[in-house]
Amino acid sequence: MATIHMQRATIVVLKQDWHRCTHALMVSELFEPCEEIAWEGSDLHLTREQASNLLAAYADLEHQIRALLNRFGETPEPELVAQADPIEDLAPVRQAVDELRAQLLRYDRERDELHHRIRFLERLQALQRGLADKGLSLEAIRRARRLLIRLGWISRQALMQVQAAISAVPAMVEPIAALGHETLVLAVAVPAQQDTIDHTLFGAGFQPQQMEPPEEIGAPENVPSMLEALRARAAHLERTYADIQRHWLHRLRETLHRVYTDRLILECEQFSGVAGPAAVFQGWVPETDTATVEAHLARATQGRYWIRWELIAFDASEPHPKTVVPIFYRNPIIMQPFQQLVRAYGEPVYGEIDPTPIFALSFLLMFGMMFGDLGHGAVLALIGYGLFRRMPGREDLGILFMECGASSMLFGMLYGNVFGLEALPALWFRPMEHVSFFLNMSLLFGMSMITLGFALNIVNALRRRAYAEAAFGKNGLAAALLYWILVGLALRYAFGEHHWAFLDPWIMGIVAILFVLVLFHQPLLRWIHGQRPLIPPPVWTSLFESVIETVDTVARYAANTVSFLRVAAFALMHVALFIVIFTLADMLAHVTGGTFWYWLTITLGNVLVIVVEGVIVTIQILRLEYYEFFSKFYSGEGRPFRPMARLVRARQQEG
Repeated sequence: MATIHMQRATIVVLKQDWHRCTHALMVSELFEPCEEIAWEGSDLHLTREQASNLLAAYADLEHQIRALLNRFGETPEPELVAQADPIEDLAPVRQAVDELRAQLLRYDRERDELHHRIRFLERLQALQRGLADKGLSLEAIRRARRLLIRLGWISRQALMQVQAAISAVPAMVEPIAALGHETLVLAVAVPAQQDTIDHTLFGAGFQPQQMEPPEEIGAPENVPSMLEALRARAAHLERTYADIQRHWLHRLRETLHRVYTDRLILECEQFSGVAGPAAVFQGWVPETDTATVEAHLARATQGRYWIRWELIAFDASEPHPKTVVPIFYRNPIIMQPFQQLVRAYGEPVYGEIDPTPIFALSFLLMFGMMFGDLGHGAVLALIGYGLFRRMPGREDLGILFMECGASSMLFGMLYGNVFGLEALPALWFRPMEHVSFFLNMSLLFGMSMITLGFALNIVNALRRRAYAEAAFGKNGLAAALLYWILVGLALRYAFGEHHWAFLDPWIMGIVAILFVLVLFHQPLLRWIHGQRPLIPPPVWTSLFESVIETVDTVARYAANTVSFLRVAAFALMHVALFIVIFTLADMLAHVTGGTFWYWLTITLGNVLVIVVEGVIVTIQILRLEYYEFFSKFYSGEGRPFRPMARLVRARQQEG
């Protein structure tokens, strides 16, 4: 899967179409703005400070609308709307928000007033009942002039604390009535203890009870009817609130989407510029989507736009010193999990080969070779299918599990292995019976991967027209030839020619020449590009570093190749683990309840192998891919294509 060519678009529209054009580019999700605009005219100025007041207004409106929605129990994710204009939308949105806030303010005031009056009457009613139950009256309490009397409310939790605090003084605190989580208490003490009593009571949240009912209440027997009337008003008020919520909820959601879109438009317009009566945009569009972008612009401006396309070739130098061409590719759904793993290493530079398909194929091959088991593969595939179907947002992980499971099943049939048992006829070979063959296959696979890395590095250099680097670079043609000659000599020595007579002078001469080219590849590249001096001072230090680097490079080639032996090693470990598991199960089969312990051991052993070995194998494969393969050709220093709205949202999160 190759990366897609990018086109640099320069778009000019009338200022009257500025907001609509921004909205069209934003919703298309096919336009990434340039940080700086390369404009031939001299009158272009950026607009990054002009919209600050509007941005502040929309940010405040969005905050208010989110607060209102939270009050109604809603936390919707904002979405882009089909049409929006920050200038035209501001007044009606602000008017709607003010209208709703005014309605809610009236409701809050009336609700608080009713709640206060109802609470007062409920306390008064509780006071009357409590005094009657205790055989007391307000008149008797008022006549006790020689005593310190405190009548009021505290929480139930504080009552015991208050009683314990004043137990050492001549006083008492008696509960009179209860109302919800509050208790009406009567505190009686001698006047000399006033400071102690007041400090204790008010420290516990004491609220004095008014002893004389207001004149509007009249006789005490009026309290129940007044309470009933107030509660009816409160119920009617709650129905009114429900009507307000029902009327405004959908409208608030739509307003949030519109405000969010308008704010994004203003944020995105900071990447544009103004030249007289025109607005100018400049950015990147995938070559395959230029017609779609023009269609969006035509609908938004009714055809009043001018656009210039500039194709950026893969071998072109950067179009602007501060500009990095973004990467855009569309991989099929079965490749997307591997695309995420490639991105964990880094994004390809524009013009660099996208390694995702090669990575996916090699990953699945190594996973199957190292974890080849028909039964375990089926379990992984079923888990992956469950993740894909039942867990939104985990589709990529489900696809990865299914693909790894399929590869494991395929190699399980080739090995004749199912749940650790060699119960099937091997279609290829059994790892434990052909250890040497398996090790040789792993080395051959590793040589192939390293050779492919050299080839991809050369292709990448040729696409950039860096011919000298392709020939003499660190992982160029000279290094690849040196690697293969050394591999060939090692194979000849390993397969029978156990003496050094096979070291033909011509071969050794070629090896020496290639070694010198690799050793002096930096001075050679500087000479080809006309750079001086060829060897940066201090000369002897640079030469010593080149020797160390070259020896390290050759040693690393050998280490890279040998590292692929772990493919065979983990496949053999898979078989060895089950030899241990079945041996332990056979031992437990002879104890009491042996059948139960036998199958429990087999089941837990399989679960352990699937989980632990599956994780370890995945980690080892990523290590081989990243350090032994990608290091030969893949820089990972590119950056992904980010559509306008996504770019703005990312910057908001970073800031």
